[in-house]
Amino acid sequence: MSISHYLPSKKFSLILGICVLAGVGYFVFIRSTSSHSTKLTKKTLELTPEQIIEGDRDGDGVRDWEEALWGTNPDKKDSDENGTDDLAEIESRRKKIAESQGLDPEDSSSETLNETDLFSRDIFASIISLKEKGALNEESIRSLANAAGKSFSGNMELGNIVELENILTTKGDTLEQKKEYLKKINTLLTNYWKKGINEEFKVFGEYAVSENNAVLIELIPISKTYEALSLELKSIPVPESMAVTQRDFINNTHKISIALQNISQSETNELISTIGIAQYKEQSAEFTRLLNIFTGLIAEHDIL
Repeated sequence: MSISHYLPSKKFSLILGICVLAGVGYFVFIRSTSSHSTKLTKKTLELTPEQIIEGDRDGDGVRDWEEALWGTNPDKKDSDENGTDDLAEIESRRKKIAESQGLDPEDSSSETLNETDLFSRDIFASIISLKEKGALNEESIRSLANAAGKSFSGNMELGNIVELENILTTKGDTLEQKKEYLKKINTLLTNYWKKGINEEFKVFGEYAVSENNAVLIELIPISKTYEALSLELKSIPVPESMAVTQRDFINNTHKISIALQNISQSETNELISTIGIAQYKEQSAEFTRLLNIFTGLIAEHDIL
Protein backbone atom coordinates (compact mmCIF):
# COMPACT_ATOMS: atom_id res chain seq x y z
CA MET A 1 0.00 0.00 0.00
CA SER A 2 1.38 3.44 -0.93
CA ILE A 3 1.98 6.01 1.78
CA SER A 4 -0.38 8.34 -0.11
CA HIS A 5 -3.10 6.43 1.73
CA TYR A 6 -1.85 8.02 4.94
CA LEU A 7 -1.57 11.65 3.86
CA PRO A 8 -3.49 14.05 6.12
CA SER A 9 -7.08 14.78 5.16
CA LYS A 10 -8.95 18.09 5.48
CA LYS A 11 -10.53 16.71 8.64
CA PHE A 12 -7.01 15.97 9.93
CA SER A 13 -6.05 19.64 9.52
CA LEU A 14 -9.33 20.88 10.96
CA ILE A 15 -8.83 18.91 14.17
CA LEU A 16 -5.33 20.37 14.54
CA GLY A 17 -6.74 23.87 14.16
CA ILE A 18 -9.36 23.22 16.82
CA CYS A 19 -6.70 21.79 19.13
CA VAL A 20 -4.46 24.82 18.74
CA LEU A 21 -7.29 27.24 19.43
CA ALA A 22 -8.32 25.29 22.50
CA GLY A 23 -4.78 24.69 23.72
CA VAL A 24 -3.57 28.26 23.92
CA GLY A 25 -6.43 29.10 26.24
CA TYR A 26 -4.75 27.09 28.99
CA PHE A 27 -1.49 29.02 28.98
CA VAL A 28 0.15 29.45 32.42
CA PHE A 29 -2.89 28.47 34.55
CA ILE A 30 -5.46 25.69 34.19
CA ARG A 31 -8.85 27.13 33.37
CA SER A 32 -11.43 27.29 36.11
CA THR A 33 -13.77 24.28 36.39
CA SER A 34 -16.38 24.24 33.61
CA SER A 35 -19.96 23.01 33.74
CA HIS A 36 -19.06 19.55 32.48
CA SER A 37 -15.92 19.12 34.58
CA THR A 38 -17.65 16.93 37.16
CA LYS A 39 -17.26 14.09 34.66
CA LEU A 40 -13.55 14.78 34.18
CA THR A 41 -10.51 14.49 36.37
CA LYS A 42 -8.36 17.63 36.29
CA LYS A 43 -5.16 18.33 38.11
CA THR A 44 -5.10 21.73 39.79
CA LEU A 45 -1.81 23.52 39.41
CA GLU A 46 -0.32 25.47 42.29
CA LEU A 47 2.59 26.89 40.32
CA THR A 48 3.39 30.56 40.79
CA PRO A 49 4.37 32.76 37.83
CA GLU A 50 7.94 32.64 39.17
CA GLN A 51 7.97 28.83 39.13
CA ILE A 52 6.54 28.69 35.61
CA ILE A 53 9.10 31.13 34.24
CA GLU A 54 12.16 30.23 36.30
CA GLY A 55 11.66 26.46 36.84
CA ASP A 56 14.81 24.37 36.25
CA ARG A 57 14.08 20.77 37.24
CA ASP A 58 17.52 19.36 36.44
CA GLY A 59 19.44 22.35 37.82
CA ASP A 60 21.61 22.75 34.72
CA GLY A 61 21.18 26.51 34.49
CA VAL A 62 18.70 26.30 31.59
CA ARG A 63 15.07 27.03 32.45
CA ASP A 64 12.59 24.26 31.68
CA TRP A 65 10.62 26.25 29.10
CA GLU A 66 13.87 27.32 27.42
CA GLU A 67 14.91 23.66 27.16
CA ALA A 68 11.60 23.07 25.41
CA LEU A 69 12.52 25.72 22.84
CA TRP A 70 15.91 24.17 22.16
CA GLY A 71 14.67 20.57 22.26
CA THR A 72 16.77 19.45 25.24
CA ASN A 73 15.52 17.33 28.14
CA PRO A 74 14.52 19.40 31.23
CA ASP A 75 15.14 16.33 33.41
CA LYS A 76 18.73 15.66 32.27
CA LYS A 77 21.73 17.98 32.50
CA ASP A 78 23.30 16.28 29.45
CA SER A 79 20.33 15.38 27.24
CA ASP A 80 22.26 13.51 24.56
CA GLU A 81 24.81 12.08 27.03
CA ASN A 82 27.75 13.19 24.90
CA GLY A 83 29.77 14.61 27.80
CA THR A 84 28.78 18.24 27.17
CA ASP A 85 26.04 19.65 29.39
CA ASP A 86 22.94 21.30 27.91
CA LEU A 87 23.92 24.81 29.02
CA ALA A 88 27.23 24.64 27.13
CA GLU A 89 25.58 23.18 24.02
CA ILE A 90 22.84 25.82 23.99
CA GLU A 91 25.37 28.60 24.38
CA SER A 92 27.32 27.12 21.47
CA ARG A 93 24.20 27.03 19.30
CA ARG A 94 23.37 30.63 20.25
CA LYS A 95 26.80 31.72 19.09
CA LYS A 96 26.41 29.90 15.78
CA ILE A 97 23.06 31.59 15.19
CA ALA A 98 24.58 34.99 15.95
CA GLU A 99 27.54 34.35 13.63
CA SER A 100 25.25 33.16 10.82
CA GLN A 101 23.39 36.47 11.10
CA GLY A 102 26.57 38.53 11.07
CA LEU A 103 26.33 39.45 14.76
CA ASP A 104 29.08 39.49 17.35
CA PRO A 105 28.59 36.37 19.52
CA GLU A 106 30.54 38.03 22.34
CA ASP A 107 28.22 41.05 22.42
CA SER A 108 26.01 40.46 25.47
CA SER A 109 23.61 43.14 24.26
CA SER A 110 22.81 41.15 21.11
CA GLU A 111 19.07 40.68 20.77
CA THR A 112 19.62 37.28 19.18
CA LEU A 113 21.65 35.95 22.08
CA ASN A 114 19.16 37.20 24.66
CA GLU A 115 15.87 36.50 22.94
CA THR A 116 14.72 34.01 25.56
CA ASP A 117 15.72 36.34 28.41
CA LEU A 118 13.73 39.16 26.82
CA PHE A 119 10.75 36.87 26.35
CA SER A 120 10.97 35.67 29.96
CA ARG A 121 11.07 39.26 31.24
CA ASP A 122 8.15 40.41 29.11
CA ILE A 123 5.89 37.46 29.87
CA PHE A 124 6.69 37.58 33.57
CA ALA A 125 5.99 41.33 33.67
CA SER A 126 2.70 40.82 31.85
CA ILE A 127 1.55 38.14 34.28
CA ILE A 128 2.48 40.20 37.34
CA SER A 129 0.81 43.31 35.91
CA LEU A 130 -2.43 41.45 35.17
CA LYS A 131 -2.36 39.87 38.60
CA GLU A 132 -1.84 43.20 40.38
CA LYS A 133 -4.70 44.76 38.43
CA GLY A 134 -6.98 41.83 39.24
CA ALA A 135 -7.28 41.17 35.51
CA LEU A 136 -5.65 37.76 35.40
CA ASN A 137 -8.69 35.98 34.01
CA GLU A 138 -9.44 33.50 31.26
CA GLU A 139 -9.74 36.16 28.55
CA SER A 140 -6.45 37.87 29.41
CA ILE A 141 -4.65 34.53 29.65
CA ARG A 142 -5.99 33.53 26.24
CA SER A 143 -4.72 36.79 24.70
CA LEU A 144 -1.33 36.33 26.33
CA ALA A 145 -1.15 32.75 25.08
CA ASN A 146 -1.91 33.78 21.51
CA ALA A 147 0.82 36.42 21.62
CA ALA A 148 3.27 33.92 23.09
CA GLY A 149 2.43 31.29 20.48
CA LYS A 150 3.12 33.73 17.65
CA SER A 151 6.43 34.77 19.17
CA PHE A 152 7.66 31.17 19.31
CA SER A 153 6.98 30.35 15.66
CA GLY A 154 10.22 30.43 13.71
CA ASN A 155 12.17 32.20 16.44
CA MET A 156 13.87 29.18 17.98
CA GLU A 157 14.44 26.42 15.44
CA LEU A 158 14.76 22.98 16.98
CA GLY A 159 18.19 21.50 16.35
CA ASN A 160 18.88 18.86 13.72
CA ILE A 161 20.14 15.45 14.80
CA VAL A 162 21.81 14.79 11.45
CA GLU A 163 23.40 16.95 8.76
CA LEU A 164 23.92 16.07 5.11
CA GLU A 165 27.45 14.82 5.68
CA ASN A 166 26.14 12.33 8.28
CA ILE A 167 23.64 10.65 5.97
CA LEU A 168 24.42 7.04 5.08
CA THR A 169 24.54 6.87 1.28
CA THR A 170 24.83 4.07 -1.24
CA LYS A 171 27.94 3.77 -3.43
CA GLY A 172 25.90 4.42 -6.54
CA ASP A 173 22.77 6.30 -7.62
CA THR A 174 21.19 3.90 -10.09
CA LEU A 175 17.50 3.48 -10.85
CA GLU A 176 17.47 0.12 -9.08
CA GLN A 177 19.06 1.59 -5.98
CA LYS A 178 16.43 4.34 -5.93
CA LYS A 179 13.64 1.79 -6.23
CA GLU A 180 15.12 -0.33 -3.46
CA TYR A 181 15.38 2.70 -1.20
CA LEU A 182 11.80 3.80 -1.91
CA LYS A 183 10.50 0.29 -1.21
CA LYS A 184 12.18 0.43 2.21
CA ILE A 185 10.68 3.86 2.96
CA ASN A 186 7.21 2.74 1.88
CA THR A 187 7.40 -0.39 4.06
CA LEU A 188 8.84 1.52 7.01
CA LEU A 189 6.14 4.18 6.97
CA THR A 190 3.36 1.63 6.52
CA ASN A 191 4.66 -0.25 9.56
CA TYR A 192 5.00 2.88 11.67
CA TRP A 193 1.48 4.00 10.88
CA LYS A 194 0.36 0.73 12.41
CA LYS A 195 2.60 1.44 15.41
CA GLY A 196 0.96 4.80 16.07
CA ILE A 197 2.41 7.76 14.19
CA ASN A 198 -0.46 10.04 13.24
CA GLU A 199 -2.40 8.88 16.32
CA GLU A 200 -1.78 12.29 17.90
CA PHE A 201 -4.79 13.64 16.01
CA LYS A 202 -7.10 11.30 17.87
CA VAL A 203 -5.67 12.71 21.10
CA PHE A 204 -6.06 16.27 19.80
CA GLY A 205 -9.64 15.56 18.83
CA GLU A 206 -10.44 14.13 22.27
CA TYR A 207 -8.79 17.12 23.93
CA ALA A 208 -10.70 19.61 21.77
CA VAL A 209 -13.96 18.03 22.93
CA SER A 210 -13.16 17.38 26.59
CA GLU A 211 -10.79 20.30 27.32
CA ASN A 212 -9.14 17.94 29.80
CA ASN A 213 -5.39 18.52 30.01
CA ALA A 214 -4.80 14.98 31.30
CA VAL A 215 -5.71 13.65 27.84
CA LEU A 216 -2.50 15.12 26.42
CA ILE A 217 -0.39 12.71 28.47
CA GLU A 218 -1.38 10.13 25.83
CA LEU A 219 0.98 11.94 23.44
CA ILE A 220 4.03 10.56 25.24
CA PRO A 221 4.05 7.04 23.67
CA ILE A 222 3.25 8.60 20.27
CA SER A 223 6.25 10.90 20.72
CA LYS A 224 8.44 7.85 21.35
CA THR A 225 7.13 6.20 18.19
CA TYR A 226 8.16 9.20 16.08
CA GLU A 227 11.61 9.14 17.69
CA ALA A 228 11.95 5.41 16.92
CA LEU A 229 11.03 6.15 13.29
CA SER A 230 13.65 8.89 13.14
CA LEU A 231 16.34 6.54 14.45
CA GLU A 232 15.39 3.77 12.04
CA LEU A 233 15.44 6.18 9.10
CA LYS A 234 19.05 7.00 10.00
CA SER A 235 20.06 3.38 9.37
CA ILE A 236 18.73 3.23 5.78
CA PRO A 237 21.32 3.84 3.02
CA VAL A 238 20.03 6.38 0.50
CA PRO A 239 21.07 7.22 -3.08
CA GLU A 240 22.88 10.56 -3.11
CA SER A 241 20.19 12.27 -5.19
CA MET A 242 17.69 11.63 -2.37
CA ALA A 243 19.99 12.39 0.57
CA VAL A 244 18.58 15.87 1.25
CA THR A 245 15.02 14.55 1.56
CA GLN A 246 16.25 11.73 3.80
CA ARG A 247 18.07 14.21 6.05
CA ASP A 248 15.00 16.44 6.28
CA PHE A 249 12.73 13.50 7.13
CA ILE A 250 15.03 12.19 9.87
CA ASN A 251 15.20 15.62 11.48
CA ASN A 252 11.49 16.29 11.02
CA THR A 253 10.32 13.10 12.75
CA HIS A 254 12.75 13.83 15.60
CA LYS A 255 11.37 17.35 15.97
CA ILE A 256 7.76 16.10 15.96
CA SER A 257 8.73 13.79 18.80
CA ILE A 258 10.05 16.74 20.80
CA ALA A 259 7.00 18.89 20.04
CA LEU A 260 4.58 16.17 21.18
CA GLN A 261 6.61 15.61 24.32
CA ASN A 262 6.37 19.33 25.09
CA ILE A 263 2.61 19.45 24.45
CA SER A 264 2.12 16.49 26.78
CA GLN A 265 3.39 18.59 29.71
CA SER A 266 0.18 20.63 29.80
CA GLU A 267 -0.64 19.37 33.30
CA THR A 268 2.64 20.56 34.80
CA ASN A 269 3.73 23.60 32.75
CA GLU A 270 1.38 25.35 30.33
CA LEU A 271 4.19 27.51 28.97
CA ILE A 272 6.08 24.46 27.72
CA SER A 273 2.88 22.99 26.31
CA THR A 274 2.19 26.20 24.36
CA ILE A 275 5.73 26.12 22.97
CA GLY A 276 5.06 22.55 21.85
CA ILE A 277 1.89 23.57 20.02
CA ALA A 278 3.78 26.21 18.04
CA GLN A 279 6.54 23.70 17.25
CA TYR A 280 4.07 21.03 16.20
CA LYS A 281 2.19 23.34 13.81
CA GLU A 282 5.43 24.00 11.94
CA GLN A 283 6.72 20.43 11.95
CA SER A 284 3.36 18.90 11.01
CA ALA A 285 3.31 21.03 7.85
CA GLU A 286 6.86 19.90 7.06
CA PHE A 287 5.87 16.26 7.64
CA THR A 288 3.05 16.58 5.09
CA ARG A 289 5.42 18.22 2.58
CA LEU A 290 7.90 15.36 2.89
CA LEU A 291 5.21 12.69 2.60
CA ASN A 292 4.04 14.33 -0.61
CA ILE A 293 7.59 14.17 -1.97
CA PHE A 294 7.88 10.47 -1.14
CA THR A 295 4.44 9.75 -2.58
CA GLY A 296 5.44 11.41 -5.85
CA LEU A 297 8.73 9.48 -6.00
CA ILE A 298 7.02 6.18 -5.25
CA ALA A 299 4.46 6.77 -8.01
CA GLU A 300 7.18 7.88 -10.42
CA HIS A 301 9.16 4.65 -9.83
CA ASP A 302 6.10 2.35 -9.87
CA ILE A 303 6.54 1.19 -6.29
CA LEU A 304 3.46 -0.65 -5.04
